[in-house]
Amino acid sequence: MPRLRLSTRDPFIELMADKKAFPLRISAEVYAAVQRLADAELRSVNVQMEVLLREALKRRGVDVKGEEK
Repeated sequence: MPRLRLSTRDPFIELMADKKAFPLRISAEVYAAVQRLADAELRSVNVQMEVLLREALKRRGVDVKGEEK
């Protein structure tokens, strides 16, 4: 059976390499609200949290490197 080799030129792999994993403790109510919003926008909770964080940073005038404009 051939072995799967991941190319570092794969944009998805490169994107995932740029992600930072960390534990987040939030209330069950906030998580449920984010889950409902994610479901409505057809996103995962993880992606929805990143979207919300980016929106909040943008509103506060914080530049996020790599953000598409």
